[in-house]
Amino acid sequence: MIALAYSVPTGVVAGWSGVLDMILTPAKVSQVDAGWIGFWSVLGGCVFGVAMARFADSIRGMLKLILVLMMAGASLASTWFTLTCLTRLTHLPSTAATLYTSCILVGIFINSSVPIFLELFIETVYPVPEGITCGVVTFLSNLFTGLLLFFLTFYFKELSWLNWCLTGSCLFSLLLILLFRESYDRLYLDVFVSV
Repeated sequence: MIALAYSVPTGVVAGWSGVLDMILTPAKVSQVDAGWIGFWSVLGGCVFGVAMARFADSIRGMLKLILVLMMAGASLASTWFTLTCLTRLTHLPSTAATLYTSCILVGIFINSSVPIFLELFIETVYPVPEGITCGVVTFLSNLFTGLLLFFLTFYFKELSWLNWCLTGSCLFSLLLILLFRESYDRLYLDVFVSV
């Protein structure tokens, strides 16, 4: 369950960010600006991910709560981005600042959740080796990226469905995280059992 909660949004955002220039073309954003938006969202996700991983290490046993907050933020930011791109249907201002901000927030929330997810996987499936665990979930994430890009080859004229896929993947992940029951067997052995 938690593997899907990780792989669906990270896979979708990987495919979505790869075609961000096509998504932002109707909003009159140039390919260069779309590239900078993608750059800052990935860079922000990396920096914020390291900070969140350090924060999660300082408060043990709270990984699920951190992931709930991060996926809630990703859901809100992706909904904001999607509604901003639908200027014909909504009255949200479609300015460069709102597109930059919402897109960068999506990247920050989803990309920075990766180390927290990986830590939770390793805690959950202990004593399975870390390499196997991370390899399986990375394969699943790449599978969802491939599926998204496969569907893009057939439905490439109108791309608002990609934004809705991103929003739906974040909400789906949030639901799965809320239903997941966490366990910290490895942490218990590290902290409470002395050898």
